[in-house]
Amino acid sequence: MDKIERMLYMLQMSLSTSKKRHITGGVFLSLSLFFGGLAITAITLKPDDKEDDVTTLYKEYEEDEYM
Repeated sequence: MDKIERMLYMLQMSLSTSKKRHITGGVFLSLSLFFGGLAITAITLKPDDKEDDVTTLYKEYEEDEYM
């Protein structure tokens, strides 16, 4: 419990002015929007059923070479 009290006291002293709180809030808001967008992107990506394009192109190249 003592550690939590010290952390809260340190946070309170470091954010003593309105300007510091405003800057910190902006940073937290930017980080949350960044990670939220990253999560939405990761959720909406669909895995391809095909192989990688490079592998497919290489196989086609090998087939053309032997014909």
